[in-house]
Amino acid sequence: FATGEIPGFINVGASSRLKDLGLPASFSNYGDKSVDLFAPGHRILSAIPENGYATYSGTSMACPAAAGVAALVWSHFPALNAVQLKAILKETVRKYEGFDVRLPGADQFDLPVPFASLSETGGIVDAKAALELTKFLSEN
Repeated sequence: FATGEIPGFINVGASSRLKDLGLPASFSNYGDKSVDLFAPGHRILSAIPENGYATYSGTSMACPAAAGVAALVWSHFPALNAVQLKAILKETVRKYEGFDVRLPGADQFDLPVPFASLSETGGIVDAKAALELTKFLSEN
């Protein structure tokens, strides 16, 4: 890993709920060497003070989604360390190979790019797949 990089650190991009050109949120970070995976981060319902709810968007919403999946997996398999947990999350993303999207921040008339090119894994965090793989690994 690069000098100064923390091995268990996960860099998360924000995805939307749309399986179209707008799958990566328009404001998201991206990079096949700098972003590990994507997680839902567009129009996320969140609790706010005074017993309320509001909808927010940002990688600041996507990161807790990815952390929630990590916590779910870790709660079932507490012997995992951070590096192992990161590897499992990256291995089990839902991939969108051959699926073209608008580059975050791009003009609507710019040519689409493969979603798989926007992160190292080319996918979105997948809780079910992560739990299934971890269960399989722990049994074998």
